[in-house]
Amino acid sequence: MIDNHDYETLGTHWVNDEFLKKHYLGFSYIIPHTETLEDARHRFFSTIFRNVNIGGTNLLKTESRKSLYYLNKAYVPLFAPEFAQNILVKQFGADPQPIDFLRLLALVLDYSKNNDSSKVMKGYKTKSEIYYEIFISDTVNPDSASGIFKNINDIIPKAEIEAKMNELKAEWIKLSMPQDLSSIIDVDIYMLGLIYWVLIKKEQLNNEKIAELKVKLEDKIRKFKGNPSHAKSPASLKYLRERINASIGIFKNYLA
Repeated sequence: MIDNHDYETLGTHWVNDEFLKKHYLGFSYIIPHTETLEDARHRFFSTIFRNVNIGGTNLLKTESRKSLYYLNKAYVPLFAPEFAQNILVKQFGADPQPIDFLRLLALVLDYSKNNDSSKVMKGYKTKSEIYYEIFISDTVNPDSASGIFKNINDIIPKAEIEAKMNELKAEWIKLSMPQDLSSIIDVDIYMLGLIYWVLIKKEQLNNEKIAELKVKLEDKIRKFKGNPSHAKSPASLKYLRERINASIGIFKNYLA
């Protein structure tokens, strides 16, 4: 049984440097004002968690970024669809991790803005996480408009997100691809064109040409991996843009 006499009631006016020097806050509850709107609460907690993630134990970039997905819960299935969490990729000798679906979506919507891969991530070569955060903000915040990305809300109404992601999942299943991918090259070739044509252009794959499509994708992956420079530096914008063009171009020839 908790006895209130064992605790000090702090109220709302205690925060100052002197208090923090003399008190250890081992665990704290953060309770928003009851009249605060739900969206405002999500933004508040997302900001707190983001700062904790950056300042605390080192996390993967994708783990740290996930707190921002909850700026608006309705977009979580778009940024991190359940089926994509089961597709793993191994990079840089680390344990396999789920593919970074938000990265793929941001790249496709950047490309879709001008249908020009040469402008994808322009100015963000060494600032990729800032680029992804801008994409999240543009998506969930109607007042944010960087001009970098095609507006996903004009393509997929919020109420249709789950249905559209299920359609994408169904097309991925058609390909019968391995769930464990060996590099980001595999991920990009398999996924970028699929996302572009199915999610953005609302097309479907030609069921009669699936086997041929898989051969073309695998041939392109082998070609890119056979280039030592590409295999060594897949994050280079030069090679990323090549993969965007290749994947979208291949899938274009195998639509229903």
